[in-house]
Amino acid sequence: MKPARQNQRLGHNFLPFCAGIACGIFISIFLFLLFASPAIFHQLLPGGGRVTDSDEYSRSLNPVQHEFGHKQPGGNDVLGVDRKLSQDERAFIPSSNQNKSIPIQVQPDPILVEDPAWESKLSPVHIPGYLSQELKLKKKVFVAILNPSMATAPIMKLLQKTWAKDWIHSGNGDMTIYTPMGSDVRQSSEVKVHHLSVLPKDALVPSSTMLYQALGDLCSQHIDTHQHFFIANSNSYINLPRLLNFTNHLDEMKLLWIGKKVITAPAQKQFTNDPELYCATGPGFLLSRNALQMLCPRLQTCQVEYSADDVDLGLLLGRCLKRFLNINCTYSEKDFFYEMVDHFLDPYSDTCPYKESISLHPVSDENSLFKLHHFFLNQQLNETKRMNEYYHNVIQNMDRVLVQEGGMADDRLILGRDGNANRYQHGDVITWDLIESINKGSYKLYTVDGGQPSRDLTFSDEIVLNKVKSIAKKQMEDTDGIRGRLSTGNVFRRVVPGVGYQYMVDLRKDNKEVATVYVDQPYDRMQAVSTHLAPDVTVNFVLPLQDGSPYFKEFMQMFEQACMSVEQAEKISLLVILYVSPSFDQQKSETLSLLNLYKQKYHHLSLRWINAQAKPYSHVEGTAMAIQALHSDMNDKTLICSTHLFTQMSPEFLHHAKLNTIHGEQLFFPIPFQRLNTTDENSEEISKSNGFWRTFDYSTFCGYKQDITRACGGEAFKSGADLYEQALTSGLDVFRAPEHALSAKWHERDCHDVHLAKSEQKFCGEMSKNLHLSASVILR
Repeated sequence: MKPARQNQRLGHNFLPFCAGIACGIFISIFLFLLFASPAIFHQLLPGGGRVTDSDEYSRSLNPVQHEFGHKQPGGNDVLGVDRKLSQDERAFIPSSNQNKSIPIQVQPDPILVEDPAWESKLSPVHIPGYLSQELKLKKKVFVAILNPSMATAPIMKLLQKTWAKDWIHSGNGDMTIYTPMGSDVRQSSEVKVHHLSVLPKDALVPSSTMLYQALGDLCSQHIDTHQHFFIANSNSYINLPRLLNFTNHLDEMKLLWIGKKVITAPAQKQFTNDPELYCATGPGFLLSRNALQMLCPRLQTCQVEYSADDVDLGLLLGRCLKRFLNINCTYSEKDFFYEMVDHFLDPYSDTCPYKESISLHPVSDENSLFKLHHFFLNQQLNETKRMNEYYHNVIQNMDRVLVQEGGMADDRLILGRDGNANRYQHGDVITWDLIESINKGSYKLYTVDGGQPSRDLTFSDEIVLNKVKSIAKKQMEDTDGIRGRLSTGNVFRRVVPGVGYQYMVDLRKDNKEVATVYVDQPYDRMQAVSTHLAPDVTVNFVLPLQDGSPYFKEFMQMFEQACMSVEQAEKISLLVILYVSPSFDQQKSETLSLLNLYKQKYHHLSLRWINAQAKPYSHVEGTAMAIQALHSDMNDKTLICSTHLFTQMSPEFLHHAKLNTIHGEQLFFPIPFQRLNTTDENSEEISKSNGFWRTFDYSTFCGYKQDITRACGGEAFKSGADLYEQALTSGLDVFRAPEHALSAKWHERDCHDVHLAKSEQKFCGEMSKNLHLSASVILR
């Protein structure tokens, strides 16, 4: 009985045991299907919901993304796909990757919580530590060269003797050559060599593993000692002074990846949000310190997930930077990082496209590298020579100005010297020099310097002048919207102590001067400041005159050629202030008869006269009388120019009068050229043998009536020099420069004439003294 009961009990327990095993197998299969194939599991569910491969892939790599991701107004996830790919682009992507995207895993900056007890915890021990950390950042750029194999060994040897050697000696940065183990690249005192544990796969192109290992060495050894990092291939030429100047304008704390733009080919796209463009690695790319610092902990992940032999190295790095920094390549339309696609281009040719480039790639042989280095060294030497001449001219001009303004004859330049500091708060007391374009590429400089009144420009002056003209044209096109055939006219220049060079460029359109552009160059930094457009106003010339003067006919002949026969002559007016005798008869006056003849010939011109009555002649009083008599136009802009009976002018002076006066701001005191009595009347040459600039004469001026009245406070001015001084003290600017379009004929004058006012006799005596003294210096 016992065996039978035992068998019955055993059979009773065996069935539940088998059922448990079967249940376990079923649960295992169910769980396998659940985790291995979510799509199959969802097909078994009612409603048939689907989960795409891209969603599952994205969740598996970046679960935080779906928790903190936010939507743009267009509905696309900012941290997901950038845009939908076209059918043509999607056709190039492997079927296994068509729904995959690069997960964006940018770590947010930690929120800094200020410690309220920070001051009590601070001790002098901490301060040197912080200072030493800041002092470590003493170098601007670290240059890393990737040498993939020994194929570039000859170039590497020459590299260490040319631009690399110059770079280290300058002390602006460091350099390391990264090369595979076993390569025979020798380390020098200037350039360090770091061997990487990689095998060369391509003779000229570094592998992704090599790039990531080099970046890893930068992270561990140099991240705290440099502000920017430039990585380039070994067969590249780098203009390091230009690279340093480029990085001076960059902020190391920004996330920067700068290089030559390359558009991602559809055949290389593997993800739906692959970068549309990336920086090429051949000619080199720049990483800011902050960008490399954030990339350092991610390099191992990038090496595992973004390494391939058949994908461009720049695109692989672009995927890594997009995922962990969410940045793209920053580029410029200028070829700062030049890629020579077809063949080596001669740098000395006129059509060379890389004269302003920072790096060039590839350089295939030693001859090309040496030729490039020779070319860029010549550029650097020429620039150094030009800057030396520039600073030498600055010092000379400053010395001259300081001596003229009250210093001793043997004084040298001392900026900030007591007694002269306040003299230059109003910069327009310094006379301008005039640069005139004679022929195409030929210039003449007119200066009031005690030496030559005119001279040819030096080579360095011409280089600066071309740069000034270019900036002036760009200012007109970009700021003022004036386009078309713009050309430059006269250029004015001066040196203000402690400030630098200042320029005024007259611009023409269709052979008409339309504007003046002001350009400042405070010691090598040149920039356009403002633009003054030529106003459409009438120029009112005023001429004080004694009735019966035999020189009036000659003056009218000159005035007819200079003003009456030019285009827009209706914008010219002449007002004669006529000093008459007690027996004056208007009908018999030769002066008025001649004036009427011109009025009949040029009926569209305004030729008028004022009776100054029978009193002693005074040029300044007559000019003041004319200013008071002229009525303001509808726009309250009446432009007045004083002139003399012996003045000679050319039509160009009309444009200068409009451009060099600014309503409400500036008066124009031109410096005429005084011709000697020995000069040929038909000669228009301005030279030391022909005459001198009348720097002592302020009687010729141009300005708006309202500004002249403002300068004098409503009272009459005593002389041109008095008006000049009052204009400065009233807050107006004064433009004073040699005027080649204005000259004065030599004439002797009786300063004791009883028909002259006492003030005129005094002015005549001083002027005659200055004229004869200046002439004697030239003629002796």
